[in-house]
Amino acid sequence: MPYFKVGKHRLEAGKIIFPLEGNSGTLYDKMTGGRSLYFMKAASSIANHGDPIMAPEGTGTLSCNLHLAIALGKRCRSIKRGKMRDKILGLGLVLDITDEKMLRRLKSGSLPWDEAKSRDSFCPISEFVSLDDLEDESSIHIYMERNGKEIIDREIKGVMEEIESSIVDISRELTLYPGDIVAFIKVGDVGNVEVGDLLEGGASQIATMSHQVIAEMK
Repeated sequence: MPYFKVGKHRLEAGKIIFPLEGNSGTLYDKMTGGRSLYFMKAASSIANHGDPIMAPEGTGTLSCNLHLAIALGKRCRSIKRGKMRDKILGLGLVLDITDEKMLRRLKSGSLPWDEAKSRDSFCPISEFVSLDDLEDESSIHIYMERNGKEIIDREIKGVMEEIESSIVDISRELTLYPGDIVAFIKVGDVGNVEVGDLLEGGASQIATMSHQVIAEMK
C-alpha cells in the first residue's frame, strides 16, 4: 500500500490535495462564491525518498512544482481556526509532477486532469516531521536543486496561518481523514524536468528528498 513516513513510522497514505493557484478576482468569486478550489492525486502516485519519477513513453514536457505539505492524523470536517494543531501528524515536502502535453489535451476537452497529474510516481514526497520536532515552526527554510544547481532557496513564514487557511476552506466541503496529505502552499516552480534529471531538496529539520527522472519501463 502507498505510505509516507513520520520519523521511523510508516503510515498508510490517503488522498493528496493541492489547492489551485491564482483563484482570485471578480470572475473567480462569481463562479465559486469565494471558495478555494483544489485538485487531488491518488495515493498510488506517491514516490518516497529515493524512488524514481517515471516519465511515460511519448511524454513531452514534465513540469514540476515544490509544495510544503501536512499529513493529517485526525479526522477534519468544518474545522475552526485555532483548532488545527492537534490534527497535524507531520510537516513535509511534496512535488507536483504534471505531463503538460496531456494536461493541455484534457483542458481543451474540459476533461478531468487525473491522467496528467495522478500517474504513478507523479507525487514524490519527503519524510514528514512532527511539529514538536521543529526548532521553529513559524519559519521554514526550503531548498531544491536540479542536477546540483540550486533552483529554489526560500524562507516560508507564517506556516500555521497558511495551514489553517487551507484546511478551514477545504474541510467545509471535504472530510479529511488520517493519512490524507494537503500541499497547502506552493514553495516554488522547479521548472521542466526530463529523463536523467536528479531532483534533491529539503527543509528545516525535515528529511531531504531525492528523485531521479527515468523512462517508464513497460
